[in-house]
Amino acid sequence: MRIIASVVTRARSVSVEKMADGMYKVRVRAVPEKGRANDAVCVALAEYFGITPSAVHIVAGATTRKKMIDIDGIDA
Repeated sequence: MRIIASVVTRARSVSVEKMADGMYKVRVRAVPEKGRANDAVCVALAEYFGITPSAVHIVAGATTRKKMIDIDGIDA
């Protein structure tokens, strides 16, 4: 499954929310340095979908707030 996520870094809490337009809003506590926020996004989405973090891959947008993400093992 491929999703588009809008990421908020340095948030007070970690959350994943599906928006009305089909995008996901992911809030993580991590700072956007050295891939920490990207790793936190993968972990948050893995917990949300009930899969392992290794099944979540950022395909595009590694350095931006808007990311295209592939999730293995989930059918759309």
